[in-house]
Amino acid sequence: IPFQEQDMWCTVHYYELNQRVGEPFLAGADKKIIIIDGFTNPNQRQYRFSLGLLSNPGRDNISEEVRKHIGRGVHLYYGGGEVFVECLSEASIFVQSYN
Repeated sequence: IPFQEQDMWCTVHYYELNQRVGEPFLAGADKKIIIIDGFTNPNQRQYRFSLGLLSNPGRDNISEEVRKHIGRGVHLYYGGGEVFVECLSEASIFVQSYN
């Protein structure tokens, strides 16, 4: 069976404790590289999901402290049906996938 590209290869949801914050970030086949970071990117590039732009009126001090450690975040690379993750943060990351 020949390989077929998927329309959407990645959906990113951001949570603080058990509450989803913001809208999901979708990556289609046209976005081969995604940057997820803790900054407030004013350019709003389509391949960048800057968590610093997300507000949460119910954010507690613990979530605020954790957000400070995201920093440069992660890069996701997609090609040929495979996804590679590069951690650029000084803190560890957690990735959950249904596949």
